[in-house]
Amino acid sequence: MGRALTESHSLLHLSLLSVSRRERRPPWFGCFVSPPALAADRRLSPSSLSWPKRQTTPQSSPSPTISTLQICAIPALLPHRHACPRPVAAVDLALNACRSVSDTDTAAISFWPEFCSRAIKELPRHNQQSGHDHGVSSEVELQCLSPEESWSLFCKKAFRGKPCPPHLEHLSLQILRKCEGLPLAIVAIGGLLFAKDDQEWEMIARSLAAELETDDKMQIFGKILSLSYSDLPDNLKSCFLYLGVFPEDHVIQCRRLYRLWIAEGFVEEREGMTQDEVAERHLKQLIDRSLVQIAETREKELHERVRRLSVQSTNNNALNQLNLPRLRSLLVFEFGESSTTDEQLVPSGSKLLRVLDLGGSSLHNFPRQILVLFHLKYLSLRGTKVRIIPSSIGKLQSLDTLDLRQTLISELPVEITKLKKLQNLLVYRDSELTFPLPFGPRKGISAPEGMGALKSLQKLCYVKAGGGRSKNILQELGELSQLTRLGVTELKTDDAKELCHSLEKMTNLRSLDVTAESESEVIDLDILSSPPLLLRGLYMAGCLKELPHWVPLLNKLAGLRLGWSRLKSSPLIALQNLPNLVDLYLQNAFDGETLVFGDGGFPKLKKLHFEDLENLSFVLMNGQAMPCLESLSIVGCSRLDWQSLLVVIRGLANLKDLKFFGMPEEFALAFYPQSSSGMREGVVQECYEEVMERNPRVSFIWQIEGHWEMHDLSIQSYNVIKGRAMSRDEVLPQVS
Repeated sequence: MGRALTESHSLLHLSLLSVSRRERRPPWFGCFVSPPALAADRRLSPSSLSWPKRQTTPQSSPSPTISTLQICAIPALLPHRHACPRPVAAVDLALNACRSVSDTDTAAISFWPEFCSRAIKELPRHNQQSGHDHGVSSEVELQCLSPEESWSLFCKKAFRGKPCPPHLEHLSLQILRKCEGLPLAIVAIGGLLFAKDDQEWEMIARSLAAELETDDKMQIFGKILSLSYSDLPDNLKSCFLYLGVFPEDHVIQCRRLYRLWIAEGFVEEREGMTQDEVAERHLKQLIDRSLVQIAETREKELHERVRRLSVQSTNNNALNQLNLPRLRSLLVFEFGESSTTDEQLVPSGSKLLRVLDLGGSSLHNFPRQILVLFHLKYLSLRGTKVRIIPSSIGKLQSLDTLDLRQTLISELPVEITKLKKLQNLLVYRDSELTFPLPFGPRKGISAPEGMGALKSLQKLCYVKAGGGRSKNILQELGELSQLTRLGVTELKTDDAKELCHSLEKMTNLRSLDVTAESESEVIDLDILSSPPLLLRGLYMAGCLKELPHWVPLLNKLAGLRLGWSRLKSSPLIALQNLPNLVDLYLQNAFDGETLVFGDGGFPKLKKLHFEDLENLSFVLMNGQAMPCLESLSIVGCSRLDWQSLLVVIRGLANLKDLKFFGMPEEFALAFYPQSSSGMREGVVQECYEEVMERNPRVSFIWQIEGHWEMHDLSIQSYNVIKGRAMSRDEVLPQVS
């Protein structure tokens, strides 16, 4: 097998997935074959749509597990006979259209299963519930939409929810009939047609008519997605195909994906834009074309379901033994326990590696083989147990990304300053999540002297301020004029002036995260005279005498987090006119009793989070504010009056998600329809009924005896919460 791999000169990418030993299944390696440098209109009734009765598609019997290449790819690129032989099941697709991504760091994406060849998702090989023998053919029924649902979904994708133009009605119906109600096919063709001119619509319609002379829904879906792929520009084809290196259902962070694309050379430089911004645009284009689907996750990451070329092996040492001299990229995905040693994770013969991602693996020590990979541009040891980076790291002169997040590393060797091409240095560790959240949960590292020599550095997260060095790290930060993201921890009051002086030189800064040494330490950043006006994200944790005067001037600011600020006056007055603020997070940031949202304030705010505002009793709204708010979270605000909050919520027409963490039980009971009539009367009851008519998702969450307990608005949850409140002989709230 190793000899066969060596002979494949196009094999440039390899990904490894090792499974838990207790599952008694071998690790398997996913290889990515990298191509060469790839030079409802209301007048229209959906009743006119029709397609054949739903059919079942026979599924071929799975072949035995053997150590061979197993290929699943786009039909236009690889023969269909290599399709995955494992049991499969139909994939359901939500009818709501994929939302646009204004900040892809806070979104997740999923890619169509089987790398666009089939609308199916793999089931476990040993499914005890299926009742199917793996040696017997099984049948899978694809879930199709009704004509009305199909037309609605098509318009959402092809016209972004606007009515179908009259001159395109006939073509739309003709194209939609070819989809036969398959939701993934409808979304894909709609994304392809978006922003096309009339001539291109006609060309696509003719192409579908010529190619889709079949009743096989699998072939229909495959042809449509193949057409969507073929229409991609060359640079997007490379970005899209690169996703094949990731295992099915693996979670990918957007920023990680950007850095990988950049390291591979898929992202060109454009004047006036950072490479990250260009990469984000590429991802947005894939989303707009519906080759990529938005899928929210709790960790705000990318969720990917692309199939890949794979090699199965029963030898834990197989990777180290592979002779792959042309290998350019290696990504390791390891789950559960593994007997693989540190040195076995890096193939010794692959001296041309440019991308090496060992994140999440069982590493305890820095592998020595890495130090001879002189072409390496991207190195990730994220989530490993590595404690020390050797001084010989300075040999990796081509390195532009070093990801050491969530490791046990507390300091870096001075030789790190020799890496003149380094653009991304990510080193920090988060404390274990507890409730309430402790101060300063993110720990930075002690940076060596000479950091100012890294002139190419764009992202530096996180470094400790001070550290007893002869030259203050905050002074050296002023020499890093290309920084777009900066994180500083353990800032003292006396350090604020030096930090502000350096910040004035960072005209490209997009994200700033500053945490004080302790929650009582004052952060005085008001002396900053020329703030970075391109800031999109700002997080300040520590005591503030007042909100810095320059914050309301940040017209591009999208996210703002204030923690332990303990402001005496409401920050809402200064913040409400920020034109692009989307996310506002206030944790122990205000000591007053009343917060007032002014008329017309926060025009684009979508997420609002209040946490540990211990004195907050009332929230009020003058006129109309926060017209775009979708999510409201309130944590540990035990004195908050539920009636005043209900009145404010009444004015939030787009609110979809309402979460309460650690709030009193009597507060929660006020939101249940089963509560006694005496709790809500008059205007309060009217507010309640109007809010509930919109059907928001309401959740109540408590941490009880070391575990999290979540409740919705069901009668079962009501009885549990009411019983807990009555057991403490508490009086239920009454209208005053």
